[in-house]
Amino acid sequence: MDESRVRDEIVSGNISLGIELGSTQIKEVLVTSDFQTIASGDYLWENELDNGIWTYPIEKIWDGIQTSYATLALEVHDKYGVDLKKIGSIGECHDARLHGL
Repeated sequence: MDESRVRDEIVSGNISLGIELGSTQIKEVLVTSDFQTIASGDYLWENELDNGIWTYPIEKIWDGIQTSYATLALEVHDKYGVDLKKIGSIGECHDARLHGL
């Protein structure tokens, strides 16, 4: 897909966001309708032992999602000259390596 069509898909919201909450990082990928990865973001984190249970604090989850999204949105702006305002679908990405991360 050429850059002009990618830009049109971003503006129209004909894009999808995949989010993976992995064991060492949160990863996000933005793909077009033909599954081309156009931007990505990530956030490194570590689990914590809380009352004998290995877990991730909810604050870190939200911080990680916001941080990785901000990186992804900045990449969209820098590469395509448009702001990310509308996303057609959001879902869990089981393995971000399949999407170019």
